[in-house]
Amino acid sequence: RPFEDQVQAIIDGTVWSPPEDVRSLRGRTLRLKNESLTDVDALASDGDHLILVDAKARMPRASLWQGEYTAIQADDKHATASLANWTRVLKALRTSPIGDNYDLSRFKSIEGAVCYPYPVFTLAPQAATQLRCAAVRMLTFPEELRDAFRSTNR
Repeated sequence: RPFEDQVQAIIDGTVWSPPEDVRSLRGRTLRLKNESLTDVDALASDGDHLILVDAKARMPRASLWQGEYTAIQADDKHATASLANWTRVLKALRTSPIGDNYDLSRFKSIEGAVCYPYPVFTLAPQAATQLRCAAVRMLTFPEELRDAFRSTNR
């Protein structure tokens, strides 16, 4: 969980640091209709908006930094699948803001990002999508996340 803790610490250093009642969702597996939906790695809130972060503690191999096509392709495939899954989870949470063990009905919006420890090259269409409530892209990395949350006004 060190990478998840790092991501949450970045958020906590900004105005998006969640209040304790929201923070209690962190680490919890959200359940909907007796099915596990997701676990909450990190989260941000400004009161009206909730941003759930799926933290991917995937370490890059040397072959990625050397630009090997197969390594870049594997990263693209992993990021594309992660974004598709996170999009599915977010849709379920928006459709059912009250689940078996959570109540997100107080939030005007529920959004999310997937955070890798490094910038990932991918052609996934939702990767560059900026969240409506903050200057965060759906596919992000720690430094970008920090800068985006610090530059976002409430």
